[in-house]
Amino acid sequence: MKTYTYDLSKLLLGVCLFLSLSTTVFAQEESITPTILKNHIDFLASDRLQGRKTPSSGLDTAASYIAHELKNLGINPLNGTYFHSLNLCRCGLGKQQHFELSTPSGKVVIPLKTGYIPFQTIGDTTIEGSLVFAGYGLSLPNLGYDDYSNVDVKGKIVVVLSHFPDETSDDDRAKQIEKSGKTSLNEKIATARSKGAIGLILLTNPKNHLLLKPQGHTWAALFKRAKEDSDPLILKSDKESFTAIHAGEETMKTLFGSKENLIKIQEKIDENFQSYSFEIQGFTASIETSLHKRFIKADNVIGIIEGNNPELRSQYLIIGAHYDHIGTMISDGKNSSDTIFNGADDNASGTAAVLAIARAFSRAEKLPERSVVFIFFAGEELGLFGSRSFVLDPPLPLDSIIAMLNFDMVCRGGYDTLYIGPEARNSALYSLAKEKAMAEGFRIVQQNRLSFGGSDHQPFLNNNIPALHFFTGLHADYHQVSDNPDRCDSVKASKVARLGWKLAWEIANSNINFADNSAEIKN
Repeated sequence: MKTYTYDLSKLLLGVCLFLSLSTTVFAQEESITPTILKNHIDFLASDRLQGRKTPSSGLDTAASYIAHELKNLGINPLNGTYFHSLNLCRCGLGKQQHFELSTPSGKVVIPLKTGYIPFQTIGDTTIEGSLVFAGYGLSLPNLGYDDYSNVDVKGKIVVVLSHFPDETSDDDRAKQIEKSGKTSLNEKIATARSKGAIGLILLTNPKNHLLLKPQGHTWAALFKRAKEDSDPLILKSDKESFTAIHAGEETMKTLFGSKENLIKIQEKIDENFQSYSFEIQGFTASIETSLHKRFIKADNVIGIIEGNNPELRSQYLIIGAHYDHIGTMISDGKNSSDTIFNGADDNASGTAAVLAIARAFSRAEKLPERSVVFIFFAGEELGLFGSRSFVLDPPLPLDSIIAMLNFDMVCRGGYDTLYIGPEARNSALYSLAKEKAMAEGFRIVQQNRLSFGGSDHQPFLNNNIPALHFFTGLHADYHQVSDNPDRCDSVKASKVARLGWKLAWEIANSNINFADNSAEIKN
């Protein structure tokens, strides 16, 4: 039998520290009340803010409100300001657009709009290269179908068909390909890029579709009825672009001789679900694209409580929520018609929860050991712009972030139901969160792909930062004008916020390394 000796003074110190932390946790838990959260939700989801669309004056009002609350709590701005620009740009179609095919018979210039339309992935680029027909542009070897298996597309431009093989049939193989989630334009672009292609020309598959006119993106410069805000938003710091265009029947005839010839190739592919890809000999393409960029104002709002421990204050716990929503819709002319998407649950509730957690930290009797950063993201509804902007141009070192907790839609569902995830890549952090959630009386609902969707934890995970998403579930009011404050359960929201506070306080006052799945305490 082993014998042990104890240093009584260290043991007593540890007990006192535990009691001190516990007292702080329980005392500040009482400061997170349903009334406090309800007041935040009522303001953020009021008609005055017009749905908090990115960008809009309503979003700016919400940002000012959040910054004012942080200042009143005594929480300092990060790097001297609460407002951190997303560096968003509205990208219209620039003047320099050109698409030319070099054929054995000479050059063919394809006209913009009637002959081709660029997709929104373009940048200020010019590409030139040989052409490879890559079927439907799919690489699904696990399903026995791969358009790229027998061709080398590195440094070349791929020509691909829309949709997927035998799309109108009841063949199980077609259904499996459709369910793969890889048949959309964005997925085909991602596949082409991953294979080394420098550009993509999409043709509407003529076998199953009569309308072969190019559609591409609805650029305001090309379509009179298109509004200026139909032009895409991009992050200035996101330098990735990819030349992709939607070409029409003229390109089809130039490359394949006729529409009927391409249909025969399609039929050959569809008949046996076997790829039929090849280099289009004697043909090259030159594509020039450009964008007209305008800066768009939209800010993340960020506050910080610096840690008290000199050895740990350079480690950061991020607690975040997006504060934007989707704005308004055009009235149908009826006096009683509601046109404002107030976004009470999505995500005034998560914003209120983070403000409540910030309040608890600000009222604590001692500062946390680690630094705690509160981030309120704009642009989530447009594609996680706020969180993507943060990780692309971080105002603090990403490798110093110990964990990220994200709160999105936390005031609906059953009184005890809660989704927490993802567990994968987060086993240590997830285990601690689950333990505390169950102690608070929550019933953790089984995770599934549809439960979480995309939210602002994802860019952190993509950068190998442990991150969890807290969510109480979808409902019929999601992205509807009926998502109003009167349908929010502020008691449920305060319960989630108290859980977040307890979890955050423990993380901020420990030296647990969540990047290590075993979550061992560092010596």
